[in-house]
Amino acid sequence: VALTWNNIGECHRAKNEYEKALVAYETSLCIFRETVGGGHEHVASTLLNMGEIHTKNQKYGFAMKVYEEALMVQRCQLGSNHVEVSGTLKRIGFLHEKNGHLETALRCYKDAHEIRIAALGENHVDNARCAHSIGILYEKKGKYDEALVYHKEALRLYRHVAFERKMAKQVRDHMMKCQLEIESRQSVLGVPKRFLPRGKGSDYCTHLDARGDSHARGGDLEAAKIAYHEALRIRRKTKGVGHMDVALTLSNLASIHKKMRETTEAVALYKESLRLIRANGFSDSHPYVKDIASEMTQIQSGCAY
Repeated sequence: VALTWNNIGECHRAKNEYEKALVAYETSLCIFRETVGGGHEHVASTLLNMGEIHTKNQKYGFAMKVYEEALMVQRCQLGSNHVEVSGTLKRIGFLHEKNGHLETALRCYKDAHEIRIAALGENHVDNARCAHSIGILYEKKGKYDEALVYHKEALRLYRHVAFERKMAKQVRDHMMKCQLEIESRQSVLGVPKRFLPRGKGSDYCTHLDARGDSHARGGDLEAAKIAYHEALRIRRKTKGVGHMDVALTLSNLASIHKKMRETTEAVALYKESLRLIRANGFSDSHPYVKDIASEMTQIQSGCAY
């Protein structure tokens, strides 16, 4: 009966009926506790399902409570070094990150990463997501050298898996931003200042990038184009028309035009992005240059659609 209630919860969740799903999971949890005890693996899996619903509803306090209980059950049943423990630690780390507790989140992500490496080996692609998450946290803390180490590890794992090409591109974007931040800081010590920011507005542009990414994932390409255009306008004004961030934004815009089958605009934007990237000192062997060149070739040869 408990499993049936759990399955009912899954059906409701698939339909985005989160409140109904939560009721079903809670019913399943009560029955499991009465029949097999609170330390059973089914209890842990049901708690994880409930945590995911609370997370989607942005009720992070409730999610944290059930995830921590699930973690305790998993450690008792499976041992502290089981790969499922790693998954729960990553969920808990995500909640701490959302709440702004970056140090605690970092510890959770690192523990999860170490467990996965021990359980799956250093070269398993599942390790890439943890590594990338750790890199992003270091970025948020302003520790770009450390971030770059973990992003490089993630890219090494992603680049060998064909269906992870999109994730590999995201990692490269983060790597490039880290490299730019590192070079910007070095410029204060006498390195050429071409990467130094020339004004304010970076946080708002990052917000616009996130909005553009979200709209693009949701299929609202016009809204994505508007967000990227605004980010481009601000970056050209505050950082200069030749700044690397301008190049990245041009590439984002080009990808939207490509999806909208506006090939002339897409190619023109990719060409300008590529010109700026090269002007900022990146060679043709750099992964980002290769990606943009590949996108242009696909469009020009008619293989993009």
